[in-house]
Amino acid sequence: MSTPAILRHRRDTAANWTSNNPVLEAGQLGYETDTLKFKLGDGTTAWTSLSYASGGAGPTGPTGPTGAGGVLAYYGSFYDTTDQALTSTTGAQAINIGSTFESNGVSLQSSSQVKFSYAGTYTITFSAQLNNTNANIQTARLWFRKNGTDVADSNSTIDVPGTHGAGDGHALATVNYVATFAANDYIQVYWNGTSTNLSIETLASGTGPTRPGTPSIILTACQITYQGVTGPTGPTGASGATGPTGPTGPTGATGVTGPTGPTGAAGATGPTGPTGAAGATGPTGPTGPTGAQGVTGPTGPTGAAGVTGPTGPTGPQGAQGITGPTGPTGAAGATGPTGPTGPTGPTGASVTGPTGPTGPTGPTGPTGPAGSGSASDDDQNILANQIFG
Repeated sequence: MSTPAILRHRRDTAANWTSNNPVLEAGQLGYETDTLKFKLGDGTTAWTSLSYASGGAGPTGPTGPTGAGGVLAYYGSFYDTTDQALTSTTGAQAINIGSTFESNGVSLQSSSQVKFSYAGTYTITFSAQLNNTNANIQTARLWFRKNGTDVADSNSTIDVPGTHGAGDGHALATVNYVATFAANDYIQVYWNGTSTNLSIETLASGTGPTRPGTPSIILTACQITYQGVTGPTGPTGASGATGPTGPTGPTGATGVTGPTGPTGAAGATGPTGPTGAAGATGPTGPTGPTGAQGVTGPTGPTGAAGVTGPTGPTGPQGAQGITGPTGPTGAAGATGPTGPTGPTGPTGASVTGPTGPTGPTGPTGPTGPAGSGSASDDDQNILANQIFG
């Protein structure tokens, strides 16, 4: 029988997970052993940037107790059942309040003071049962004192009817006031009147019909809409089992491509590479055609004269012959048209062309008559030059 496989997820304390900050594979679970919370990897996001996965909601913990001043605000309801006669028309007199109907955070102290244990804004209402035993109308005045100091503009004036028939005159003074108090502040109701025949009176219960008694004063103090301190949250229930993973939703459309970033600065030009080896010399092209025969170069210099032979003996002086007439010069042939100049060929080697043939010697003229005397040496030289040229 094969051993069943055991699946163990990666696990560590929250501090170690944060310190190591690994990237979990997509779908891989990482478990915090001290907080019992876990995260699922996506293959790219580091541990500290992943959100915790949540299982199903556990059961709701029990509701904590209501904080003081929350749903139930601070309040007090008080009264007095004694007759309180006005003892002086020139002095201020505190109205005693000796009994409590019910209260929470507001209480009585020193017979006439209503104390606020908690700071807040309160509405205060009182009603005083005024009585006049004088035949004339008398005036009663009632106001508030806070922490022993008169509250500005809090006075009310009531005219109480005089006696009539067999009965005293009565009036009910009712005042409502709103004020803000610090913790342990207190407030009192003071009064005064135009006659000591005035009093704040308590009336007994009656019959026909049956009715309750009438307190000499009733005062209530109620805190105004106050959001108290929230009670502590109940403990969180254990996490329910994790439900199966739902199917993967379709891939969303590709987002719009962001604008192309600016072109980076051109990098520095790299150093010039070494010069490559010279390529092989190509084959020599074909020799061009030989140019036309160039113009014949000028005639070379005349060669040195040969050695003059010995002078022959002087012949006898012949007679001076008659000079023959010069033959006519032949007509010059017509010059042919000049052909087109051919391309200049390469300069040929300087070759001296052959000397043209000597033209034929003209006919010798007839011999002149012989001279009468011998010729002088000069004449002989001239003659020799003519003969031998």
